[in-house]
Amino acid sequence: MLTSATLFQIVNTAVLPAWALLMFWPTAPLTRRLVRSYAWSGALAVGYLVLLVRGLGAWPEGGSFNTLAGVMRLFTSEAGVLTGWVHYLAFDLFVGAWIVNDALVRNLNHGWRRWARLPVLALTFLFGPVGLLTWLGMRGLMRNEE
Repeated sequence: MLTSATLFQIVNTAVLPAWALLMFWPTAPLTRRLVRSYAWSGALAVGYLVLLVRGLGAWPEGGSFNTLAGVMRLFTSEAGVLTGWVHYLAFDLFVGAWIVNDALVRNLNHGWRRWARLPVLALTFLFGPVGLLTWLGMRGLMRNEE
């Protein structure tokens, strides 16, 4: 059986190719099929669900989602932190794919706009909502310049 530490390394490494595809080859067929289709995020979501179900009976006493103390208690085990981390990875990758899809739909994938998206994707990878907020602001500015 895989340890939480090993699973952590696997999922952490597994997202890196998806982010590279989004950042450097956003229109490649492989990116479209695996990442921009949300399949990669979906696979992480399945992993999250498995970890969540596997850990349901092993939640620490007092762990809950309705108080800060209860949430803190959920993250006192390796399994709890791993499950939460996979949640972050799945959602951040989903948002990154959405940003690329949104840029393509809005025709913001040419010239400097394509390169301006790179730091947004890096922010999304590292700080999730900060990258999303940055993209929402940038796309409004880019649209107004046309």
